Amino acid sequence: MKVFYYIIFCMCFSFQSDVILWDANIKLDWEDYQGLPPKNKGVKVAVSSVKINVKREQYYEGNVPHYIVKSFFNKKKSWTITNSEKSLLHERLHFDITEIYSRKIRCELKILEESEEKDVNVYKTTYRKLLKEHWETQKKYDEEVYFSKAKQKEWIDKVAKELEELKEYEYVGKG
Repeated sequence: MKVFYYIIFCMCFSFQSDVILWDANIKLDWEDYQGLPPKNKGVKVAVSSVKINVKREQYYEGNVPHYIVKSFFNKKKSWTITNSEKSLLHERLHFDITEIYSRKIRCELKILEESEEKDVNVYKTTYRKLLKEHWETQKKYDEEVYFSKAKQKEWIDKVAKELEELKEYEYVGKG
């Protein structure tokens, strides 16, 4: 019987989530990159799999929909073939850019909620536009900073400033 409890105990503590919720106090590390690089990775040395999850809650207050918006990093889909600190700083910024857009979505949805907008399609149009902009910004970030320390520094400053400007829309819930 002791063996059974020991196995259950080990299983509980060895379980790790495959995703990390964005948190200002948690910085990604190379150990978080647990995926395997694809055979056709090109010149890439690392990839961060990031996602914005927009979920409508089941309840409505006065027929006004409410949404929960979270930023995630997927460990199993993120990979690296380097341990370069410079590359890690670059990859961390992808996650921070994702959080910026989560905050922008939260801001816009809050405005709709406060105006008591009831049409779910208006909400969908709003967050889909920002999701598209998010991926365009991620692409622009990569295009601008590859092989440019100066551009990387500009983006670090820009992202830090935007995170601070949108601080009131930071997600503070649990998982």
